[in-house]
Amino acid sequence: MRLRHLPLALALAAGCLAIGPAANASSSAAAFDAALAAGHAPAFALEYDGVMHRIAGLDQLEVELEGPDGQPGAIYAAQVDGRPATIVRLGDRLDIAYDDEKPSAAGRAKRSGEWIPDYAGLDDVAGMDDENPPDPEADQPGGDGLNVWIFLHDNANEPDNERFVNWYTAWWLKEMKNDVIPGKPVRVFLKTRVPGLTDLDYHAGTQVDRLHDVHLRGFEYVDGVGGHPGPLTRYMLFVDKPAGNWGSNAVGVALDRGKSAMASRTGPRHIVAHELGHTIGGVHEHAQTFPCASSMAGYVLATISCRWYTSANQRNIREFLTPLL
Repeated sequence: MRLRHLPLALALAAGCLAIGPAANASSSAAAFDAALAAGHAPAFALEYDGVMHRIAGLDQLEVELEGPDGQPGAIYAAQVDGRPATIVRLGDRLDIAYDDEKPSAAGRAKRSGEWIPDYAGLDDVAGMDDENPPDPEADQPGGDGLNVWIFLHDNANEPDNERFVNWYTAWWLKEMKNDVIPGKPVRVFLKTRVPGLTDLDYHAGTQVDRLHDVHLRGFEYVDGVGGHPGPLTRYMLFVDKPAGNWGSNAVGVALDRGKSAMASRTGPRHIVAHELGHTIGGVHEHAQTFPCASSMAGYVLATISCRWYTSANQRNIREFLTPLL
């Protein structure tokens, strides 16, 4: 098992814009639910951020989403004012993101102001010299689908769960469900305030030890809440600032084909897909960086995120997951 990192790069721009402040998300969610209940789908008007938008072609994706405290969630593909968009409905909140937003206009293109002025190169593979702790899921059967548990660190600076999902995972879920393992369930569970995990001092010790902590503590939590952990379960700790023990300029780290990963919000939009990709068979060697950075690209310089794996990495991931399904 190898350790994988995603290095930091310059001037990332996003291909999608989350519109509207979080303060209006709750009332918009209530109006959205009312429109569905009244049978106005597939076309209706929705006020969002003080502006009326026309929602048409609403199509709920067959993916499973759960927020903190077990809040149910849903993801919809839609046309919003005649443009393709993704709508995330989570708990009592709603977020809308345009799929075709130009990079120069993207409000969340740059998640942190702490970008390095130069990037020297890509050196993101490290071996593990210590012994691996026992895997509590090693002898358990596979499952019917991929289960991803994302734990937001207490200091992650990500207060809006529905916006987090839309920014980092909604498009990944669509790709996994439609193109990578079609017909198989793909689930994302977003959790906050989990003692021993979301308050983990990930800066301490070695990156390998902390990744093992994320796996073992994640397993204990999921098992404790009846989440049925197993070979198809993955655990991610999402943090604010990268740890110094991740290596120079790294904004994410994962155990190659392991169970755990960590990602920083200072990384690109595909940081979650990238680090999860390492745990399910994706490789840098089959990524692309032009004209956009595919999800397994480990080096992005002034390049937007494609928000998809290359066909070669889709195949790699499918071949890795299929025997476990």
